[in-house]
Amino acid sequence: MEQLLGMTVFAEGEAAADAAAAGAAGMGMGGSIWGMLIPMVLIFVVFYFMIIRPQRKKDKQARDMINAIQVGDDVLTIGGIYGTVTRIKDDTFIIESTPDKTPIHVAKWGIKDVLKYVEDK
Repeated sequence: MEQLLGMTVFAEGEAAADAAAAGAAGMGMGGSIWGMLIPMVLIFVVFYFMIIRPQRKKDKQARDMINAIQVGDDVLTIGGIYGTVTRIKDDTFIIESTPDKTPIHVAKWGIKDVLKYVEDK
């Protein structure tokens, strides 16, 4: 290797050896596919147990609650209306919430909660 006017000049043997060493080093830096795949799988597992699974459980509880509603149950809609279920159709409930018994048609997905009254002893 010689220095001429600030430029490095390699002999033929040195250039080939340096290029081979750089290529070998580049292969080692990339790693294998397992080195990249394992962290992504671990992230997915963490997301599943912290976000996806609890949300599915909550959705199942809400679905079971809506399917268990019967005529006469007191309910709260997502709009904040309290009422009593008077009729059940395929995908709607008919509730009454005012003293003059005005019927209100509410979609099944519009029910937020079923109210359970506990008597004081």
